[in-house]
Amino acid sequence: MFLALRDRIVHGTYPPGTVLSERELTEEFKVSRTPYREAIRKLEDMKLVKVVPRFGTYVREIAISEIMNAYEVRLRVETMAAELAAKRRTEEDLAEFEAIIREIREWKVEDNPRLGGSLDESLHDLVCKSARNTILAETVDNLRRVCARIWTSSWIESYDFKKLVSHWGDIYEALKNRDSGRASAVMEAHLQDSIELMKENLFKFAAAESSVAGAANDVSVGR
Repeated sequence: MFLALRDRIVHGTYPPGTVLSERELTEEFKVSRTPYREAIRKLEDMKLVKVVPRFGTYVREIAISEIMNAYEVRLRVETMAAELAAKRRTEEDLAEFEAIIREIREWKVEDNPRLGGSLDESLHDLVCKSARNTILAETVDNLRRVCARIWTSSWIESYDFKKLVSHWGDIYEALKNRDSGRASAVMEAHLQDSIELMKENLFKFAAAESSVAGAANDVSVGR
């Protein structure tokens, strides 16, 4: 239940401000109040929901500062995951990487822009799996879910997927050669690209919001 609710919030099925109904959700998932409240507690710990006593539970607004903080931590933790994966990966891990790398190389952005994001997510999961550290994997997964709230459809379409494919090809080669330094460096470059794109889009968004607010103010004062 927790995973389903988390993904609905992260992917925008439940946008900010959505009220989560205990009665409706316990009926949908066929659970008692206890697992529901445990799920809500975890979501509150992740700062995805806000519980207001006597009023209810709401999906929190997207806090840009928190997402930037999450990216800072993620940058450090995922580069460590890539380093460990290069040392600990198995031949089975490499076979999985090779299959996804092949799929991402054959994929065409114009056919399905969101597929690239899905394949990218699968590769991040596989790096963490190959690192053989469950605490690290859980930490990365939670951080990625927080960061994912910012990736709207328009932002995804502005991503340089050619560079994404190139990065993952380089990470695969580094893992194959057990080159932990190279794996870590390319993972850092890959994540830094996401951070820079996010900053660029946030700047455009803030400018657009400012323009709309200015126009509304002009109307209100009769300019």
